Amino acid sequence: MFEFRFCFQKASVSCCIYHISRGIYITIQDRGHIFTLLKNWPADTIKTVVMTDGERILGFGDMGANGMAIPLSKAVLYTALGGLQPYHCLPVMLDVGTNNEKLLEDEFYVGLRRKRATGEEYISFMDEVVESLSAHYGPNVCLHFADFKNSNAFQLLERYRSNYITFNDDIQGSAVVIVSGLMTASRVTQKKISQNSYLFYGGGGASIGIARLLVQAIMEEGFSEDEAKSRIFIMDSKGLIVTSHELSAAKSEFARSDYPKIDSLLEAIRLIRPSVLIGASGQSGAFTRDILRELSTIHKTPIIFVLSNQSNLGECTSQMAYKATEWRCIFVSGSSSEPVRTPDDRLLKPSQGNNCYVFPSLVNALSLAVIRPLTYKLLLTAAKSFKSQSGIR
Repeated sequence: MFEFRFCFQKASVSCCIYHISRGIYITIQDRGHIFTLLKNWPADTIKTVVMTDGERILGFGDMGANGMAIPLSKAVLYTALGGLQPYHCLPVMLDVGTNNEKLLEDEFYVGLRRKRATGEEYISFMDEVVESLSAHYGPNVCLHFADFKNSNAFQLLERYRSNYITFNDDIQGSAVVIVSGLMTASRVTQKKISQNSYLFYGGGGASIGIARLLVQAIMEEGFSEDEAKSRIFIMDSKGLIVTSHELSAAKSEFARSDYPKIDSLLEAIRLIRPSVLIGASGQSGAFTRDILRELSTIHKTPIIFVLSNQSNLGECTSQMAYKATEWRCIFVSGSSSEPVRTPDDRLLKPSQGNNCYVFPSLVNALSLAVIRPLTYKLLLTAAKSFKSQSGIR
């Protein structure tokens, strides 16, 4: 397991180190020739393509063409955890430029020295990439999108999901793992999913994906979509997402009209009284002792998920969470956390919620069953299946 943890925790670090990569680079300057370019790859029996444009690399942001380590590491996990033969997986780095000035000024930078393509230029390039991959490797090849900027991630998933086998592990994979974890936690707290209130700190793709799947899970317990959404609150960099804000289409799904504008997380907790607090902001230390204590005064067993990777970006540590809640919380982190020993000599072992536990097998299933589109009902089925492996009855 150490090797697997190293793979997904250190991939973003290796993006900073140039090395000869076992993947294919496609640049926006290759437009009109992408299908021909794919013939340079020696394997023809590709089942899964893992691609990134390097704009939102874990913990580093825009790494441009240096982002190849991300699809490479995920390809390793397909083999190690999903049983996919290495020659069936193709890592792809899509170089559309970078807005990282340090990279543009670096004489050793291997990517295009231009600002990122946007708008129609970007979409037309992505259309050709997707069409060429499907034409060359067949309509049943799975297209795995990784570490795209949130707005692009949602747009691409929506654009291609009906005609191609598509998957985004940041949005869909994280949702399966975390909702499965929440179902498992419910067995401990003796509460149904619908009996919790959820506060997300961070309004990115992971939070939206998890929230959407939560809606599906709550609806399965007999509630309407509006009733399900009434239990979910999301805070972004501007505070609680409310209808008076200018919002993306994805965020607007969870905008509140029944709550005022709230900037402070502590104030939000006092007003909303959530039983589940989920951090996905990348803001180190955002869950202060006061916030954690407030949560523990409201609920006997608060559920705290700290999903921000890498570990130094987590909203709090397991030690902080356990101690501030008097050792009563259920704590899950996106990166591995060390066990914590309580004053009465109990050893509390934090769980890890990382999408690498599901995407290798899930994507293999998509390809085998030729599933398009991947619906949230199917994702919920995957979450339930993953929950059954937890060992908690």
